[in-house]
Amino acid sequence: MRAHKSLESRVASSTAIEEILEAMPVAVIAIDAARNLRAANGLAKNLLGTLEISETPRGPGDLLNCLNAIAQPEGCGHSDRCHACTMWQSAEAAIAGSHVSQREVHVRTWVGQQVVERVFLISAGPLPQGALDTQIRALLVIEDVTHLHRLRGIIPICAQCKKIRNDAQAWQAVEKYIEDNTYASFTHSMCPTCVATLYPSRSQQTP
Repeated sequence: MRAHKSLESRVASSTAIEEILEAMPVAVIAIDAARNLRAANGLAKNLLGTLEISETPRGPGDLLNCLNAIAQPEGCGHSDRCHACTMWQSAEAAIAGSHVSQREVHVRTWVGQQVVERVFLISAGPLPQGALDTQIRALLVIEDVTHLHRLRGIIPICAQCKKIRNDAQAWQAVEKYIEDNTYASFTHSMCPTCVATLYPSRSQQTP
C-alpha cells in the first residue's frame, strides 16, 4: 500500500513539474543530481531539437550536440574541457544549492553537416529536495543569443581589395565571411554605376 502511494506521489510530482515547465515563457530543462536530463518544456525542445527523456545519461552538452561531448563515448562531462564549461559549472552550482544568472557560454556544435558556434545565456537554480517527490534537483534556463554576437566588434578588412581577415588569420572575400558568420546568403546583380563602367554601350541604351 505504501509503495502504491509512493508511486502515485511520483506520478503526481512529474505531472506538476511538466505543467510548471510548460507554463514558463522560456526554454527550461530539468536535471537530476548527476546532471542528466529529466524533463524539458516545449520551448526547450524547439531550441535544442527532439529531447528524449530516458534512463540513458544525457548531460547539457549532449543536448546541445557539443563537439566535446560528441567526442567522448560517455558523453557530456567526460572531456578534459567539460569541467571548465560554463554550462557544466552552472549545473553544478544549481545542484549544490546556488543560483546562476545569465552566464554566457560559447558552444561548438554540430548543426546539419557543419560545425557552428552557438552562444547561450544560462540561468540555473536548485529545486529543494523534498519540495516534490522527484529526482529533479535543478532547473536550467537556456537562451540562444547567437544572433546578437554575429559580426560585432572590430573587423579587420583590407583597405585595397576589401577582403576580411578571419579568426584563422586567413583572408576571405566579404561574401564568404558574412556567410560563415551570419545566417545570410548572397545573390549577385550589378548596380547602375558598375553597369555603366563595364558595359558602357548597354548603359547608354538604358532609358
